[in-house]
Amino acid sequence: MYVTEYNGEHSVVFGNKDSWKDWHLIPSSRPVFATPEVKTNFIDIPGADGGIDLSEALSGYPVYKNRNGSFKFLVDPNHMSWNVKLAEITEYLHGKTLRAILSDEPSYFYEGRFWVSSWESGSNISSVTIGYDVEPYKRNVVGTLDEWIWDTFNFETDVIQNYKLVDVNGSLTLTIIGDAQRVSPIFTSTADMTITYNGSTYPIKKGTSKIYGVTFGNGNNIVTINGTGRISIDYRRGRL
Repeated sequence: MYVTEYNGEHSVVFGNKDSWKDWHLIPSSRPVFATPEVKTNFIDIPGADGGIDLSEALSGYPVYKNRNGSFKFLVDPNHMSWNVKLAEITEYLHGKTLRAILSDEPSYFYEGRFWVSSWESGSNISSVTIGYDVEPYKRNVVGTLDEWIWDTFNFETDVIQNYKLVDVNGSLTLTIIGDAQRVSPIFTSTADMTITYNGSTYPIKKGTSKIYGVTFGNGNNIVTINGTGRISIDYRRGRL
C-alpha cells in the first residue's frame, strides 16, 4: 500500500539518476546528509586544570571532517526484479565519486563517494542502503559563471551573481556575497590587472589564475579591480 501511495517526494539525484524516477526507490525516512564532525585538537596540561584547545590554531576558524552516513530506500517491487535493480544501482554508483542533490533543497549539491552498503530482500518488499562519504560543505548548483536556473531558485536563500566576462575600464568595485565556506575564486582575465581586497593589492595576470590572498567568506566580499579588459570570477558558495 505504501508503494501505491508514494509520488516521488524526498527523492535523491545521484549524478544524473533520480532515486524514484529511474530506480523507483522509496526513502524509508526523509533523506538528510549527516552534519560534519568538527576537527578538534586538544592538548592536556599535566598537573593543571583543563587543557589547550588548538583546533583553530592554523586556520583561525573551525574546520570539519567529511559527512558520513547512509540512506535506506524501500524498493518498488512492481518496477523491475530486485536482482536486476541491484545490478543497475551497483554498476552506476558503487564506489564512485558523484554529486548528489536532495529534492528538498535543489539549490545545493553534495559531492563525494557513494556505495551500496547493504541489500535486504524480503518476501513482500526489499530495501537497499546507499552509503556516502561527502565533503563537509554543500555547494550552490549555480556558480558565478553559470546561467541561473529559475525552476529551482529559492527566493529566501539564493542570490543572483553572474561575473562572466565583466568589462573593466579603469576601476570596478564589486560586492560578492559569500557563505560559510572560505573559497579562493578563480580569475580569468583578458589583460594584466590588479585586485584590491581587504586592504591588500594583488596582480592578476592575463589568463587564468587563483590568488590565495583573496578568499571569500560569509557576508559581503568587496573587491576593486583596476585595469582595462574583461574579467570572469569563478566562485561557488558553500554552506554547512
